[in-house]
Amino acid sequence: MLVHSMKLKLNQNFEKINSNAVTSQYLNKFDGEWFNMSSDYDQIIPNLKEGISLNEIEDFAPNIRDIIFSLITNGIIKLSDNKSEKKISPERDQVTLIIIEALSFCNLACTYCFEDVPTKGFKMSFKTAETIVKSIENLNLANNFTIEFNGGESFSNLPVLKHIVNQVSASNFLKQFNIRYSVTSNSTFLNDEILQFLKENWISVTVSLDGIREDHDAYRVYSNGKGSFDKVLKTLKKYDQAGISYNTISVISSADQIYRAYNFFKKRRIPRIALVLRRHSDRLPLSSTDYKAIAEAHYHVFKDSFNSFKKGVFAPIILDYAVLIKNILKPHDPDYMCLRTPCGAGKNMITYDTKGDIYACQDLIKEPTFKICSSLEANPQEIIDNHPVVRKLLDRKPGGNSGCEDCNWQNFCQGGCFSTSYFSSGKNFESSLTKRTPHCEYFYHSFEYLMKDFIASSRNLMEYAYLNKNIGD
Repeated sequence: MLVHSMKLKLNQNFEKINSNAVTSQYLNKFDGEWFNMSSDYDQIIPNLKEGISLNEIEDFAPNIRDIIFSLITNGIIKLSDNKSEKKISPERDQVTLIIIEALSFCNLACTYCFEDVPTKGFKMSFKTAETIVKSIENLNLANNFTIEFNGGESFSNLPVLKHIVNQVSASNFLKQFNIRYSVTSNSTFLNDEILQFLKENWISVTVSLDGIREDHDAYRVYSNGKGSFDKVLKTLKKYDQAGISYNTISVISSADQIYRAYNFFKKRRIPRIALVLRRHSDRLPLSSTDYKAIAEAHYHVFKDSFNSFKKGVFAPIILDYAVLIKNILKPHDPDYMCLRTPCGAGKNMITYDTKGDIYACQDLIKEPTFKICSSLEANPQEIIDNHPVVRKLLDRKPGGNSGCEDCNWQNFCQGGCFSTSYFSSGKNFESSLTKRTPHCEYFYHSFEYLMKDFIASSRNLMEYAYLNKNIGD
């Protein structure tokens, strides 16, 4: 009888945020939980907030009981005397992404590169590569994790990439993990050795291509100022001929560019694309931009992609929108650490530079504040976990940024990419911990538009986000 006397309650913070003729959508903006239900049953919400006993559920009509039991099953309605916190996946404390910069220079001199990669720099040595693999063995690894080669033009140090993969394969300890590999490349050159390396190791490729020639060649240039568009297109043909799957990533600076890029990729039948906001570069700092217009354009091309997906008609899958969908469904999932709460820097995501030093985030690899330790350390994970900068990054809370306190989307965004806030604060670390990102308008409107689609198309949105194996890589 004691169990039947306990009260089941809906958190008082749940408020209706969207509705149509048949469905209402409720959100608790302080923990990111949300649910849809028939608008016919809106009248039971006050009862649920006040609290009902199991005995009282029996007095409701069968259809309403089904709604209540569904909310209980999904953890939305909880026992009022249950003080335990929501269970969080153990992967929230594990490393799911390891970025390795095998060299610190590039054959291009892109004017907006957020890494500020020079045309001359350093290559990682075999010895450092071996030290990094030993270091990886001492991390708190998730069962499934990704090793991503990024930084300068990774293929310019192919011997070290191959050496790292071989060392990982030879590690008895790492054999117990499911390891995926990915590489981001400007794809201005490609040879048979690279193609064979990619195919043998099932490495996913992200090609940097900003859309049409005029947009791409405006920024992605050689040191002499010549654009790289023609070279990239020739390489795409080689990927296609070799049967290598790839997606493109485009750095976006304006709303018009989104339309041009999407239509270009759709016409060329590129299956997966990412359209990402330009981030800070010391060579090209962020300037005043209409991020609401960019959000609207991005949503419009997503709707074309999504509607085509539902009809079974070809259109590129927009990877960044797939990530936004996943954030809404699982806002605490470590796989999407650059667009979720809290940022995964130094926890789910770490970066090794060419010297083998560990940084909290790839965007901040040249900032001394964010250097954690060397890969030579016997217990790097202990140093990472106790590093004061990492602790402060992890202590940030949803809505903790100035101006984010009452935002509906605080648990889905947390101000976006932390590094953007850091650079926009003039590299003042303490200030950047609570500074709202310059990209705020983009994230706010993107989540605002997308949440409404979850009223009528939840299942289709989940299929769009999850039915592509390369999404999130």
